[in-house]
Amino acid sequence: MLVMATRDSAATKQRILDAATAEFAEFGLAGARVDRIAARAGANKQLIYAYFGSKEGLFDNVLEANIALVLDAVPFTAGDSRHTPRPCSTSRSRIRSSPGSCAGTSSNALA
Repeated sequence: MLVMATRDSAATKQRILDAATAEFAEFGLAGARVDRIAARAGANKQLIYAYFGSKEGLFDNVLEANIALVLDAVPFTAGDSRHTPRPCSTSRSRIRSSPGSCAGTSSNALA
């Protein structure tokens, strides 16, 4: 009897994000290799491209996930800064809904 394994896409995506985080941290965006990310995650390159579209799309997801972790872990209020924060710098929902849409910033503001 042949039993088909079911794929847990959420778990696979998380393994890919974890592997990509390590890869980008070690090699940077230019030096990171999708084949190494796939090997670390126990996935294949085609699946990475299906989920994230490109290496840059994967990097964007890694960055968003890690920014979300920081925003969740570190309480931030306007009084924490000597400077007036940009409107979206204090709101995770605004970052998720419209990255790069802060006044005076671009999508490359963190680069």
